[in-house]
Amino acid sequence: MQQNYQALLLKTAELMCPRLDSRFTRKGELQKLEKNLNLLLQGGAGLPVVGNGATTGAGSDCYPHTIVEVADDFSFIVTQSDNATPTKKHEYYGNQSYTYSPQPDAVKQIWTLRKNGRYVADGAGMKSYNSIGIRGRHYYQDPSF
Repeated sequence: MQQNYQALLLKTAELMCPRLDSRFTRKGELQKLEKNLNLLLQGGAGLPVVGNGATTGAGSDCYPHTIVEVADDFSFIVTQSDNATPTKKHEYYGNQSYTYSPQPDAVKQIWTLRKNGRYVADGAGMKSYNSIGIRGRHYYQDPSF
């Protein structure tokens, strides 16, 4: 049973990380990969994928990002800010609607996976509010401030 689980774990990692090589054949590295996958899946965040959207927050405002790099063991991700352009249906005090486009020249930000299953800005504490959600990109400005 354990052997089947490890094979499934490696197959998942291969699908998510095309650069995967023999690094995960050693027991310690496979255990780290397993731990990180469990943190992400138990937290309900899903797995980060290069090109997918992510969102940071400051107070009640939200800012869109694109994931540009994912560590082979999911221990960190790198993102860049996105542009958010209001659509024709956009209402600042109502339904805020945007289209998103990448900013290839934007500063790259590193986010490290913590034991609570969240990606937090590199160097910040685990309980820091400076975290990023990997379920998609979203931009929102709270008009009440």
